[in-house]
Amino acid sequence: MHSLVIVLLPPDTPDVRKAVSVLISPYRIDDENLDPMLLRCQSKAELDVVIARDRKRYKWDYWTIGPGWKEQYGVDVSVPPAIAGTLDEDLAMNVCPAGQLPAEIDCGAIVEPDGAWHEPEDFGWKMLNSPEKNAEPLRRWKRRSTDLLSAHRDCIAVLIDCHC
Repeated sequence: MHSLVIVLLPPDTPDVRKAVSVLISPYRIDDENLDPMLLRCQSKAELDVVIARDRKRYKWDYWTIGPGWKEQYGVDVSVPPAIAGTLDEDLAMNVCPAGQLPAEIDCGAIVEPDGAWHEPEDFGWKMLNSPEKNAEPLRRWKRRSTDLLSAHRDCIAVLIDCHC
């Protein structure tokens, strides 16, 4: 499953791609950090428990630069002048001041500059729930994501695509 994630970085970040990689690296799942219990699971029920627990820690197995603010959200944004010369074309389409984003934007997660990861699941949203059951968690997530972007208006917002 792919999820669009907004990573917020300080406005004077010199190497955006590297900063994103470092900031989200604690959430990467790979063969080295899989819970050893996963390999010892004797039943599907036991496996489901381990996966559900690890899902709270691990969010992605690989990531790429996003599809672009304009392409994904129809938003015309500008690259902060201080970093414009440091970005390749793909990255430049996915970087903007957070203050240029619409107040309410639909995304799978937001990562703050301190590395805190926020997502709809924090509010009880579940992929397999009915739309009715997800309505309230989604409403709370949208309020939280709006608050996060507002609190970090001076940051650089980087749109990435995470696979989990």
